[in-house]
Amino acid sequence: MIAASQPLGMAHTTIAQRSASIVTLAFSAFSQQIASELIDGSAIAPALFQSAITLVSDTETFAGGDVTYPIHEALNWHVTRFGYQARANLYAALFLNEDGSTWQAKLSTPRTDAKGKAQKYETPIGNGARAYLPPVPPAIRQQIADRYNLPVPLDGSFWDWLEQHPEIPLTVTEGGKKGLAGFSQGFVTIALYGCHGGYRTKDPLGNPMPPTLIADLARFAVSGRQITLAFDADASEKTRRRVNIAQSRLGGLLAAKGCEVKIATWDSQQGKGLDDLI
Repeated sequence: MIAASQPLGMAHTTIAQRSASIVTLAFSAFSQQIASELIDGSAIAPALFQSAITLVSDTETFAGGDVTYPIHEALNWHVTRFGYQARANLYAALFLNEDGSTWQAKLSTPRTDAKGKAQKYETPIGNGARAYLPPVPPAIRQQIADRYNLPVPLDGSFWDWLEQHPEIPLTVTEGGKKGLAGFSQGFVTIALYGCHGGYRTKDPLGNPMPPTLIADLARFAVSGRQITLAFDADASEKTRRRVNIAQSRLGGLLAAKGCEVKIATWDSQQGKGLDDLI
């Protein structure tokens, strides 16, 4: 009986090893896919990719049996034993803010809505309208310093420093990839969740209110700062009208703060987003 139990034990070990190997390979494939999409496809500098993007799996187990759920924690999801959020072998690329919080996530297996449309990105529950303020590595800070002939500290909070320097222009776009793509060219670029994401039209209770800049933008909207709006160039006339309304509202709010507002335009055949154009 003892001799017979050994091959079974070895078989179980082999199955476990194979399972772990499959998971490792799947995570590796996802990591390569994300790196290719962001670095090759969106022209994001490798140094910025390394500082602003982190890759996590659905469940992580540590020595001693402790278990964490990085995706759920990042997106403020409730951890359940059954259902989509507990599915195995789910991975995510987290777009991190400078303070370490998650601004947006891209899942290895996107969720779908009632119409079957895939949700490209996930936003942390309760996040509200926030701007993407990523960590800016020394290499990118040096590019900004060279572009504007101004000393930029290579450590400490980049965004706290920027708040004190209205002579540095800003570019505002929609989507984390486009924000990082702009930064990779040496332009200080702030991304929004969408073209309407730079201002609020409802108070915390959901009541209508006059359009107001979100706090993440208001802190940089000071007299004399040049701000360029670089939203997607859509071929659809309906979408273009929606973007024009957003640009008019956001541009008006920024101009009211004394900012010099510009609109970046390009032919949609050159690419839909700022990263495609680059």
